Amino acid sequence: MVKVNKLSVLMILVYFFQSGKSQNYIPIPLDSNHYWSHEYIAWQGFQGIIMHNSFYYSVKDTNINSKAYKIIAANPNCNSWVRKKGILRQDSASKKVFIYHPTLDTEYLLYNFDKHVGDTMITIDTPNYDFTSSPPTLITLTVSSVDSIMLLDSKYHKRIKYCQTTCYTVIEGMGGISSILEPYKVIFESDLRVICFGKKPIGNNLIYSYGNYGCLPDFTSVIENNATTKYYSLNNVVHDKLIVNYNSKCNIKLYDITGKELSNIFQESINGNHHIFDLSNLCKGIYLIYLYSNDKVIGHEKIIKD
Repeated sequence: MVKVNKLSVLMILVYFFQSGKSQNYIPIPLDSNHYWSHEYIAWQGFQGIIMHNSFYYSVKDTNINSKAYKIIAANPNCNSWVRKKGILRQDSASKKVFIYHPTLDTEYLLYNFDKHVGDTMITIDTPNYDFTSSPPTLITLTVSSVDSIMLLDSKYHKRIKYCQTTCYTVIEGMGGISSILEPYKVIFESDLRVICFGKKPIGNNLIYSYGNYGCLPDFTSVIENNATTKYYSLNNVVHDKLIVNYNSKCNIKLYDITGKELSNIFQESINGNHHIFDLSNLCKGIYLIYLYSNDKVIGHEKIIKD
């Protein structure tokens, strides 16, 4: 009779469990139902620190050289300072995602989730496909660690850390934690990161959130009323009381700068068109107020509490 060590059996079962789990590839959801919210923070000399937020979506399907691609765009419906876009193709069988350079008619490997510690990957640092006909800079990254992380969807996602002079983290089913399109980009004296990723409507059904950040509603494409018409007025600089007047029925929400809704802030409605918020217990800083009508955004403002 062959004696079987219980510890050996346990180790074998764990091995097969981990192997089976790693074989279940979670694709990046390159569809119009998902979004990535990016935050860009930079030091601009005498201007001090500036911060921009942008939302990335899949906006269109396209076929190039008999291959199916998804066009991912930042703030696609807004005249924003950032108008970046990328053309991505996902091959779930090989666990790879490619980015297409339209000027050069060439695709480059952007993600490879079939990697192990010590493996290398040749990719691009910054996809300047929108602005130049020159080939992007190729870089060689080495895998320093591979593990799994449970995201807010209660699923384990493979996490890979690539390193060169700087280390970069990518997550299966999401992309880079710094950017969906530029996961290996280094910006001097600045920071780029994904603060939230999830399924629409924005702010609900989060899959990933950076730290304790929430996810602000996207105002790049949802202002329903004519831009020349303003249906409300308020005091942008406040001490203790924020007064909002409006001439059409609406709901009002207040957020801090990280996107957390301040639902516990007392507000008083007078005659249905006048709101008073008591901000006396809030710290000095910047806050955001959003006005909704029939679940559509009709306005948003930055509030400074001094």
